[in-house]
Amino acid sequence: MKKHFPAKISFTQPEGGMLLWAELPRRMAAMDLFELAIKDKLAFIPGDPFHVRGSRHNTLRLNFSCSDEDSINIGIERLGESIRSLIERNT
Repeated sequence: MKKHFPAKISFTQPEGGMLLWAELPRRMAAMDLFELAIKDKLAFIPGDPFHVRGSRHNTLRLNFSCSDEDSINIGIERLGESIRSLIERNT
Protein backbone atom coordinates (compact mmCIF):
# COMPACT_ATOMS: atom_id res chain seq x y z
CA MET A 1 0.00 0.00 0.00
CA LYS A 2 2.93 2.33 0.68
CA LYS A 3 4.04 1.70 -2.89
CA HIS A 4 0.68 2.06 -4.68
CA PHE A 5 -1.46 4.44 -2.59
CA PRO A 6 -1.05 8.21 -2.69
CA ALA A 7 0.76 9.55 0.39
CA LYS A 8 -2.39 11.26 1.70
CA ILE A 9 -4.11 7.88 2.25
CA SER A 10 -3.64 6.46 5.73
CA PHE A 11 -4.09 2.81 6.66
CA THR A 12 -3.61 0.43 9.54
CA GLN A 13 -0.76 -2.06 9.55
CA PRO A 14 -2.10 -5.15 11.32
CA GLU A 15 0.16 -7.89 12.58
CA GLY A 16 -2.54 -10.49 12.09
CA GLY A 17 -6.26 -10.91 11.65
CA MET A 18 -8.15 -10.69 8.42
CA LEU A 19 -8.69 -7.02 7.57
CA LEU A 20 -7.28 -3.57 7.67
CA TRP A 21 -8.69 -0.07 7.44
CA ALA A 22 -7.76 2.68 5.03
CA GLU A 23 -8.84 6.31 5.20
CA LEU A 24 -9.27 8.70 2.31
CA PRO A 25 -9.04 12.47 2.76
CA ARG A 26 -12.16 13.79 4.58
CA ARG A 27 -13.68 15.40 1.49
CA MET A 28 -13.74 12.07 -0.37
CA ALA A 29 -16.37 9.36 -0.05
CA ALA A 30 -15.58 5.64 -0.05
CA MET A 31 -18.78 4.98 -2.02
CA ASP A 32 -17.50 7.19 -4.84
CA LEU A 33 -14.29 5.14 -4.83
CA PHE A 34 -16.32 1.91 -4.73
CA GLU A 35 -18.15 2.91 -7.92
CA LEU A 36 -14.81 3.49 -9.69
CA ALA A 37 -13.21 0.32 -8.34
CA ILE A 38 -16.10 -1.98 -9.18
CA LYS A 39 -15.78 -0.96 -12.84
CA ASP A 40 -12.26 -2.41 -12.64
CA LYS A 41 -13.63 -5.64 -11.07
CA LEU A 42 -12.29 -4.69 -7.67
CA ALA A 43 -14.41 -4.61 -4.52
CA PHE A 44 -13.99 -3.49 -0.92
CA ILE A 45 -16.35 -2.68 1.93
CA PRO A 46 -17.03 1.03 2.59
CA GLY A 47 -16.37 1.59 6.29
CA ASP A 48 -19.19 3.96 7.20
CA PRO A 49 -21.67 1.28 8.40
CA PHE A 50 -19.11 0.02 10.94
CA HIS A 51 -18.86 3.36 12.79
CA VAL A 52 -21.58 3.96 15.36
CA ARG A 53 -20.58 7.52 16.25
CA GLY A 54 -20.55 9.99 13.44
CA SER A 55 -20.02 9.51 9.77
CA ARG A 56 -16.78 8.00 8.54
CA HIS A 57 -17.79 8.15 4.89
CA ASN A 58 -14.14 8.22 3.85
CA THR A 59 -13.07 4.85 5.30
CA LEU A 60 -12.51 1.48 3.60
CA ARG A 61 -12.44 -1.98 5.14
CA LEU A 62 -10.08 -4.28 3.23
CA ASN A 63 -10.12 -8.04 3.80
CA PHE A 64 -6.93 -9.95 3.05
CA SER A 65 -7.79 -13.36 4.50
CA CYS A 66 -8.89 -15.23 1.37
CA SER A 67 -6.39 -14.02 -1.22
CA ASP A 68 -2.85 -15.01 -2.07
CA GLU A 69 -0.05 -12.45 -2.00
CA ASP A 70 0.05 -11.97 -5.78
CA SER A 71 -3.69 -11.27 -5.92
CA ILE A 72 -3.40 -8.83 -3.03
CA ASN A 73 -0.56 -6.95 -4.75
CA ILE A 74 -2.54 -6.70 -7.99
CA GLY A 75 -5.66 -5.56 -6.15
CA ILE A 76 -3.82 -2.92 -4.13
CA GLU A 77 -2.17 -1.57 -7.26
CA ARG A 78 -5.54 -1.32 -9.02
CA LEU A 79 -7.16 0.24 -5.94
CA GLY A 80 -4.35 2.81 -5.87
CA GLU A 81 -5.16 3.69 -9.48
CA SER A 82 -8.84 4.10 -8.59
CA ILE A 83 -7.91 6.35 -5.66
CA ARG A 84 -5.79 8.52 -7.94
CA SER A 85 -8.70 8.81 -10.38
CA LEU A 86 -11.02 9.87 -7.56
CA ILE A 87 -8.51 12.46 -6.35
CA GLU A 88 -8.26 13.88 -9.86
CA ARG A 89 -12.07 14.15 -10.04
CA ASN A 90 -12.16 16.02 -6.73
CA THR A 91 -9.49 18.61 -7.52
